[in-house]
Amino acid sequence: MVFKQLYNFYFSYILPILGKLSKDNSSYAWLPESLRRYPHQSEILEIWKSLGYENATYHELTGGIVAVHEGVVPENSIVNNK
Repeated sequence: MVFKQLYNFYFSYILPILGKLSKDNSSYAWLPESLRRYPHQSEILEIWKSLGYENATYHELTGGIVAVHEGVVPENSIVNNK
């Protein structure tokens, strides 16, 4: 949990300062807001399940900052039809 708090602090306070020091402030401005708007891991999991992935799950890494989602595409899925 501490790592996630440090991460949020970095993106909320340090990164904007670095952006102001760079020649391309706009490149740094969109990233924190984009990450705040990104769906939570559990929401992405529900999307995967609604799309038909079987055994869908996710694993949080680095205190929940990163999540690895995995699932099995069903054999009768449109993705598997060749």
